[in-house]
Amino acid sequence: MGELNENHQNLKISILDLPDIFMISVFELFSMKKRLQISRVCKKWNSLVKDASLWAKFDFRDEKNGINLDDIKNIILLYGSESSKQLFLAGNYSFHFKHKIDEKATTQLVGIDTHFLKNILPDKCSNMDKIVLEYLDLSSLIFQDFSFLKELKILSFKWCNMNQIFFNINDRTETKIEQLYLIKSGNLTVDDVKTICWKMPYLNTLCINQAQSSINDDSIHYMVKHLINLESLELTNTLISDMGIQSICESPHLAKNLKFLNISMSSCLTNSCLNLLSEHLSCLKSLYLTSCFGISNVQLLQNFVNLSYLNLNNTSIEREKIRESLLPVLPKCEIDFGHEKMLNRKLMWTINGSRNCVCSF
Repeated sequence: MGELNENHQNLKISILDLPDIFMISVFELFSMKKRLQISRVCKKWNSLVKDASLWAKFDFRDEKNGINLDDIKNIILLYGSESSKQLFLAGNYSFHFKHKIDEKATTQLVGIDTHFLKNILPDKCSNMDKIVLEYLDLSSLIFQDFSFLKELKILSFKWCNMNQIFFNINDRTETKIEQLYLIKSGNLTVDDVKTICWKMPYLNTLCINQAQSSINDDSIHYMVKHLINLESLELTNTLISDMGIQSICESPHLAKNLKFLNISMSSCLTNSCLNLLSEHLSCLKSLYLTSCFGISNVQLLQNFVNLSYLNLNNTSIEREKIRESLLPVLPKCEIDFGHEKMLNRKLMWTINGSRNCVCSF
């Protein structure tokens, strides 16, 4: 018994003795910043941190206040591999609303350059298929710079500063991009929409949400003619009218595939578009009509029997009409109205601004 206790006391196990596969699985739980710190602990951990499985995604969004483009380049050169498939970059939110960058900008991420897209990413991360960029200055770039990433399928811009010729491309070589998000980034023209159509014919998701947009019915007509794989379409704050909606509805491909449609803040739309949508887009599951003031006929909305979500925030439809006429007819549809979410079986509303009641139908 004494010998066992003595052997037990002499047995020393270090964290470095744990299996490599176990340590790598632990490192996966850490943020990218923590992994970089761990790599400086010892030679063994430095080697383990370089495992490709840890760098399938580069997410720099949490590091936006303490990292610049040179740091990002060095990290990708050191840890990037064929297994690296996703990249998330975000600048400082406040930069988007400043005309000048302050003196601290040299130590923070402001934008990315052509060399980063043409050389570093394709060389080290040849299988990169998703890039998400937020609050960045991209005025020195054009869309062609992203074409060096041959496997790119998802491209997202949010509050990015883009030059007016971003989509001005003569090369008609098709890309593999399936999802494109333009959220408060750039100012698309009709010609830009045409470029998107022939450069990205395999799009299944297109989101165009801009503060100012010149997209009109002609743009929609061209779009639905060429983007036959669309399943999700967001066109907010545009100049489209009922004619544009008619183009969407007359597309045999969209009639079968389109499940998500957001046409919020389209001031030219009227009740006629509801007839078109309910009659032709039977596969539609989610419909956003936020701030479409020309939408007022609640009876027409009763035809959307397959909807699972309907957004009527800030429309001309009265709350009581939704409660009395729409909810009983659409039992499986979640209706968002006036920043409240209503279900058929349970409806919350305020009486005299104080008492909450639950009503069943």
